[in-house]
Amino acid sequence: MEEIVRAILNSRTVSLEAVEKSFNIYGFKCLGVAEKPVDIENMNETDPITEFSVQVIGDSLFGSDADGCASVSTFMSLRLWLQVEDHSEPGATVAGDESIPKQYVGNPEPVAGQYGDWNWTVINGGANDIMPYCTENDCDDVLDEIITDSGEGLIPDLVEKAQNDGSNVILIGYYSVPKGSEYEPVILEVEIINDRYNE
Repeated sequence: MEEIVRAILNSRTVSLEAVEKSFNIYGFKCLGVAEKPVDIENMNETDPITEFSVQVIGDSLFGSDADGCASVSTFMSLRLWLQVEDHSEPGATVAGDESIPKQYVGNPEPVAGQYGDWNWTVINGGANDIMPYCTENDCDDVLDEIITDSGEGLIPDLVEKAQNDGSNVILIGYYSVPKGSEYEPVILEVEIINDRYNE
């Protein structure tokens, strides 16, 4: 699962086998392609597997405002033929009133050893916290609120909550910041976030 998600994020393209000319999936009208993975036995031939579910939470990295089938969550649905709910919001921050942790939909009554409402939770965030504060100011406090170099902070707390609810977690960092990007002044801070996410 993690390998597929990272490949989708890296390229936004997947190798798909045509199933029918058009179909509806999770609120999107997608034309031309879908693929049912062969390694899942006894798949329903027409409908996605709803017993195995994924939620996506984070910021614009996931492209939730993209048209048609361009969002990461829809690519995941098509590639994996699974239910993928996208709770991400462009511009979302890790801290604050409308934060990424508040996008998370958990299991109200987790049971040890069993999946919660979600088999997988895919998480990203942090760049929108960094951008307003770190271009001209010391950013240590902002970075540490997101995640410290010892693995504490709002994102580790969110990961732990999802795991305690019975979900597997994929924590996604950011692309390399291209030259000329509005995020170029905070390249170092983005790299620090990525490094801390990888530890």
